Amino acid sequence: MGKDKIDIKALQDIPPWDWPKDADRTFLGILRDDQADESDRLVAAELAGDFTVINDELAEVLLSIVRSSDEPENLRGRAAISLGPALEYADMEGYEEDDDDFDYPDDVPISEETFQQIQDSFRRFYMDADVPKEVRRQVLEASVRAPQKWHQDAIRA
Repeated sequence: MGKDKIDIKALQDIPPWDWPKDADRTFLGILRDDQADESDRLVAAELAGDFTVINDELAEVLLSIVRSSDEPENLRGRAAISLGPALEYADMEGYEEDDDDFDYPDDVPISEETFQQIQDSFRRFYMDADVPKEVRRQVLEASVRAPQKWHQDAIRA
């Protein structure tokens, strides 16, 4: 894990377009390792939401962190926030298929299925009183980037 620790700290100071091609693998390794240093996992969660690396696999790992009551609250919240930009972009660009031309993965970093899974999960997390208040707030903050009907009542509350 020493190599990952050095890499994650170095990646924090490098523009995302200069990251190595396997940066997503570095983030996945750290995020999946519940024995990794919490500060490294926080940095990995933050960086994993960048458009240069976010994909279905990273989104699913971030969502699993948000879902897990065994994870620290600050990591759960950071993972939720990191999903916000992908949700917003997917919501703005949409998932339209032109005839048989199935090219949206180049345009939108996460699949429509993953987008819907995140939105459905975020709604459940927000409505679940057992989820810590700060995590629920960050889930809502990320989720409103792709507006849903339930957001209006949540914001009023």
